Amino acid sequence: MPMRSSLTRFVAAALLVLPFLVQAAGSAEHRIDLGGPSALSVAFSPDGDWIALGLSDGSLRLVGGESLEPIHELPPIGERIGDLMLAPTRDRIAAGYGDGTIRVWDIGGWQVLLEIAPEAPVTSLAFSHDGAFLVSGSEDGSGIVWETKRGWIARELRGHRAAIRALAWSPVENLIATGSDDGSLRVFELGTEQPVAVHAEHGDGVYTVGFSPDGRLLASGGTDGNVRLWSTADGMALAVLSGHEGAVTCVAFRDDASLVSGGIDGTVRVWDLAFLDEALERDANGAPAARPQEPTERANSTTLATLGASVQRLAVGPSGRRLVATSLDSAVELLPLD
Repeated sequence: MPMRSSLTRFVAAALLVLPFLVQAAGSAEHRIDLGGPSALSVAFSPDGDWIALGLSDGSLRLVGGESLEPIHELPPIGERIGDLMLAPTRDRIAAGYGDGTIRVWDIGGWQVLLEIAPEAPVTSLAFSHDGAFLVSGSEDGSGIVWETKRGWIARELRGHRAAIRALAWSPVENLIATGSDDGSLRVFELGTEQPVAVHAEHGDGVYTVGFSPDGRLLASGGTDGNVRLWSTADGMALAVLSGHEGAVTCVAFRDDASLVSGGIDGTVRVWDLAFLDEALERDANGAPAARPQEPTERANSTTLATLGASVQRLAVGPSGRRLVATSLDSAVELLPLD
């Protein structure tokens, strides 16, 4: 696959003023209407001072992390931004575009450090825990692990027969989770092209995946309307969280013991995961200390908010006190998690 690199600096004179209105709404601390395009991806800055929004028109907008007030806009340089991902090194952000390109930006000066081309429209991205690698998922079902210094292909992830909709990289291990329209959740190790685990419990599609901060849990959501939780140590199903009416579109861990989910029903739900403590304990030999034969079923979530349309993306701020949620009706809402 071809690889292109470029260095492009956006000066202040090229930055546009954001054409949207800051509003107050419901349980949200702040709400904005993007005025047409919707935010398909979102990422907090390392200090929580700003939020990056990747829009369906290909632009990248920066808003205040506590107010959603406009800060900057980088004009469209490609088709829709399918995903944004902040590097663990906190100095770069990657954007995947619908024209089949990925651009890695330097946060300090908003310079394009690297441009690579998976060829098919990019739907999802994830950095390795050390920032040395970036994995991309595309509409054609391809998953590619890229070396981030030069943009070389380090590995291809094989097996999906339809578009990859979600990616996550464990924060403590070289495990990569992928979710696809083919209905499968797959888990890969960095050194292998074939998955070490495959799950098909969600049905027709898996739209979201995420690892807990300690790396012990993997969460997934899809067309069956459930959030499913898996042990990363042995791949066992631990819990099924039900409550959404329709597909689950996004999940985000607040910490190791709580999870936030969003769905096409417009609800944002918070789940207490303390009931999994016993199931996650290991004995002296590393085996599960206690493990139910069937996954635990839970339906007792707290509805944090109900948005006006399907929830597109969620991101928890670095302090764990705020959540940003985007929806299909072009709205962005900042929600308190305290």
